[in-house]
Amino acid sequence: MAAPFWLQVAWTYLKRFWGIIPFGFLLVFVILFARDKNQAINDLLKNQQQLSEKHRQDLAELQQIRDDERRKREEIEAQYRVVLDQINVQHQEAIARLTRQQETELRQIVAETKDDPDAMAARVNTLFNFPILPPTHP
Repeated sequence: MAAPFWLQVAWTYLKRFWGIIPFGFLLVFVILFARDKNQAINDLLKNQQQLSEKHRQDLAELQQIRDDERRKREEIEAQYRVVLDQINVQHQEAIARLTRQQETELRQIVAETKDDPDAMAARVNTLFNFPILPPTHP
């Protein structure tokens, strides 16, 4: 069974302004029963302003902490990307050097063993770690 609309609206306002309601009751109590009403009202208003200012300071402090954490995380991520790029460049250079070196050695093997395919296969195997399969003759 759903609550009436006016009750839902009242509940929403209560949830939103829960801190003001006790303050309002206290203010009414002070106005009705305090002897020095002006001083009591001024004290209550001063306390309310102090609480509001403290709340604003706490929020500003939390925001500053959050901004510092975000900035540090971004710095770490930027440093990570730089290091990762350096590693990738070094890796690509190492592969290129290895490929050029193996290509040079392969040309030398081919030039030295033109007429002997078995010797060529054995030397290529030692260079590239390929398995040597014996030739099958029909």
